[in-house]
Amino acid sequence: MFPHPLKKVVLLALVGALGLVPELAQADGDSMTSAKAYQAKAADLDYKRFFEQESQFYLVNPRLVEVIFLGLVDLKGNPEVAKHKIRTEVLGCPEGDPLRTHCILDRLYQEKRTKKVPNLFEIPVNFTRVEKGRRDQGQVRLKLAWRQETFEAPVIEVDDFFAFVGAAAESDFYKRKEEVKQIVFNAHFENHFEILLPLRLAGDLQKLYEPIPEDLKDRIFYRAEGADVTIEENLASANLRFKAEQVKINNRLVEAAPEPLRH
Repeated sequence: MFPHPLKKVVLLALVGALGLVPELAQADGDSMTSAKAYQAKAADLDYKRFFEQESQFYLVNPRLVEVIFLGLVDLKGNPEVAKHKIRTEVLGCPEGDPLRTHCILDRLYQEKRTKKVPNLFEIPVNFTRVEKGRRDQGQVRLKLAWRQETFEAPVIEVDDFFAFVGAAAESDFYKRKEEVKQIVFNAHFENHFEILLPLRLAGDLQKLYEPIPEDLKDRIFYRAEGADVTIEENLASANLRFKAEQVKINNRLVEAAPEPLRH
């Protein structure tokens, strides 16, 4: 038994459908046709099922494996040299190596291409906040927010992760942190942000969304942007972070504002 056994971990996420967009298209924010064409590029997937296995996290961002590994070990000697060794000799293979497909990073990138897992996700939402903010370059910032629901996140043993990577517990340039026993995988979607709209349109949308409809007809397109690991006692949290890139609100496709609303 572990000193602090994991009883239940929940992942903040939307329970609904998930769309995968193979590539980002140029679209006119004032064009209903463009919004529909953009959405048509998405394939419907069950969001909850997609992220119920840690393998899906690796395919969204294969570099998550490296981030997790570095969070689970103490480096020996020069940190930069140790990281380079881990990146090229443990997780990846040197250029020209005839056995590149045997290295975990190369295998994951190949599988990502084969399965066509992109970096952009389409999520149906019910907005909980549609409110005019400050003016910006002749337009108005419209503040948007949506509420994420919870479901159980995948959890694996650290032993299984090292077996998956094919790495020893210790080498000349790292040593595994023995106190960390499990890894939980979390997907974090930015749920407060802003879009820029002409003043009249922003006002019309604010009125239209009073009360806010609950039909899941609006969409947010998220891009996988980064990953990090946090450790608390015997549990490591592998966090995959997504940033809002575009929004389809009332059939209008609009870019997310450069500076998202911070709370």
